[in-house]
Amino acid sequence: MFATRHVLLGALLVLLGSATLSAQQRPATTSPRLEQERQRWNRSLTRDTAYKFNRQPNALLMEVAKGRKPGKALDVGMGQGRNTLFLARQGWDVTGVDIADEAVAEAQAEAKRQNLRINAVVSPMESFTYGTNRYDLVAFVYEGCFEGQPEVLANIRKALKPGGVLVFEFFHREAGIEMNRPDFGCLSGAVQSLFANDAGFKILRYEEKMGIPDFRSGSNKYNRPMKLVYCVVQKQ
Repeated sequence: MFATRHVLLGALLVLLGSATLSAQQRPATTSPRLEQERQRWNRSLTRDTAYKFNRQPNALLMEVAKGRKPGKALDVGMGQGRNTLFLARQGWDVTGVDIADEAVAEAQAEAKRQNLRINAVVSPMESFTYGTNRYDLVAFVYEGCFEGQPEVLANIRKALKPGGVLVFEFFHREAGIEMNRPDFGCLSGAVQSLFANDAGFKILRYEEKMGIPDFRSGSNKYNRPMKLVYCVVQKQ
């Protein structure tokens, strides 16, 4: 799930309780481009057998969340809900947001099977209502580098409570070059620079190192060591 699937378009917001969205419910779209994005990611996340996404939670998120008292959390780009469901199992009051309504429906169905309560919102990340001082943790895992997404980053900054943390993981630009995608991935220091000179945030962890991307499962071109960016920042 990369940043290219999200568009700066009008919002559709479908706020759900526990296991209430059916796969047949589809968001009303405001443009052909938004509809194309929705269909693309529904297909990739729920129907493309060659493009299976991991059902296990992200390792960095697990490490950070398990060391903190459960509170309110937001999973941006929840997909089928691997990180949303993990947080719910750990006792977090968690909201997930994604444009792919069918993937969100799968997450809701799995939450029901596990007797978990999650809040799921069908929306582009740019249109989601983040609120102010609302979340103790925000996960932004394999959703991009915030390049071309200044409003998303600004909303996340505002939405975190003082003491709340942002958990970030994505590809380094060197990984993009290895995949013959020279404009893909985060430049060295780019994410760090977003917070390094901001007195309102403290960088708790920042690493650019080799790792295995964990957003997909099985044998695939991503399932090998490549350079990744890991970042955890705390709002002061």
